[in-house]
Amino acid sequence: MAIEFVKMLNAKGTEAVENKNQLDLFEQMAFWFFNDERFSGNLHKGLFIHGGKGTGKTKAMKVFAEAIRRGFKARIEIIHALELQSLYAKNRDEEIENLKRKKLLIIDDVGTEQVDVKHFGTVVQPFVDMFDARYRRGLHTIITTNLPPFATNPPNGLSIQERYGERVIDRFKECLNDLLLDGESLRK
Repeated sequence: MAIEFVKMLNAKGTEAVENKNQLDLFEQMAFWFFNDERFSGNLHKGLFIHGGKGTGKTKAMKVFAEAIRRGFKARIEIIHALELQSLYAKNRDEEIENLKRKKLLIIDDVGTEQVDVKHFGTVVQPFVDMFDARYRRGLHTIITTNLPPFATNPPNGLSIQERYGERVIDRFKECLNDLLLDGESLRK
């Protein structure tokens, strides 16, 4: 079933798979989604997908979410990190709480948003707050980012650990599978 899902992802994405790295990612996502033992990580954890700019992480997530919605009538939400920041800055508590309760949530492009915003006059960290709430509820989260998990001379000078702190990266280790989408930028 997982391989058929990869084929469906490719068909839905109008040639979504542009290289072997993306095909490998789609296969791993499909194995994870179907609880297939061929998944390379822990099936009980979410996904942390990172890699360089332009490698296709966002496109892969959009295709994945759409295939799940259409093919399986499953509820899946995808939100860009900047949109999440905006919800907090505009005090949209009902929408924030709804995202915190989604069975599966994709937060795309983590690291592009401001770390801190004012929410009803209090400084909060939107990504950290959302991730922490979902962590405590045991809900699956998929995160995409250009930032590596740890400081290893990243190209933009930051890592998840440096941007959000030791507590967040520690929770990443506990509840997210680390998947690297490596390669050259596909943007032309």
